[in-house]
Amino acid sequence: MVSLHMALRDMRDLTIECGQISAPEPEEVVIIQWTRDDKKFNIGVRSPIDGRSLEGVSNLRIHTSTDYAGENYLIRWTEVFFLEVDENSSGLHSELVDPCRLAETIAQSCCMALTPYLDQLAEAELTKLGLR
Repeated sequence: MVSLHMALRDMRDLTIECGQISAPEPEEVVIIQWTRDDKKFNIGVRSPIDGRSLEGVSNLRIHTSTDYAGENYLIRWTEVFFLEVDENSSGLHSELVDPCRLAETIAQSCCMALTPYLDQLAEAELTKLGLR
């Protein structure tokens, strides 16, 4: 565990052999390998707000979000994308705020505000919403 902790802290590759100590060959091998930042994700994904490409934009899928139910429909927060902002723009500094917690609070508030209007949104075929 110490070598794993140190390898993660130092961001260096590590090979871990698993199985009985007396076995001639390991049962399994776990390889931790550091690689370059891969920006080939979210290919073809576009913002529902303005159609902006979200290719290479970091995102987080929300698997345990709350369903906000209206009379016939429900709304659920499913994903958050982390857009880079201009360093010169005024705003919250990332080291002061947990971006996931901030996004969760905003999403909860918006879902609660939209719940009474879910029938009208569905009627207008606005089934995918974005907030920026």
